[in-house]
Amino acid sequence: MPKKSPNQQPKNESCTLRAKTIYGRITMNKIVVAEKIMEFRHKNKLTQGEFGDLLGVSAQAISKWERELCYPDITILPDLARVLGCTVNDFFELCDT
Repeated sequence: MPKKSPNQQPKNESCTLRAKTIYGRITMNKIVVAEKIMEFRHKNKLTQGEFGDLLGVSAQAISKWERELCYPDITILPDLARVLGCTVNDFFELCDT
């Protein structure tokens, strides 16, 4: 059985979620980095390699992020947000359960 990388997160069929309790209710944080990257790339007609060049990462890294096999390192999130024209908070959506 292959070992998981420490930064690799499990993939939920519909989305990756993190549980959180707010005001006695359980809510979930949906991580939407992959959706934002794909949307931006397609809108701007960029290849994974071209997008990776904007951030100083490989096309393979972009591919893994888009397929939710792993997520960008936390130190890259501010640059990723700048390139995408959003905030780091926009990479997470709060979902009620």
